[in-house]
Amino acid sequence: FAGSVSRRLARSGITVDVVEDGNRGCELAVQTKPDLILLTIELPQMNGFLVCKKLKKAPESSAIPIII
Repeated sequence: FAGSVSRRLARSGITVDVVEDGNRGCELAVQTKPDLILLTIELPQMNGFLVCKKLKKAPESSAIPIII
């Protein structure tokens, strides 16, 4: 699913990064400060709810909008 969504967004000129697990997603969000995070619940190592909670607690990422 992530592949098809990212391809469609990329065709519209949007830069997209896709990661496969919650830990890496949190790291990348803090590093790159994206304009928006599209998040799924089912992720290895850390589910989407925990990712969302972690990102919203961290001052570096708390303002990033997240769509689950």
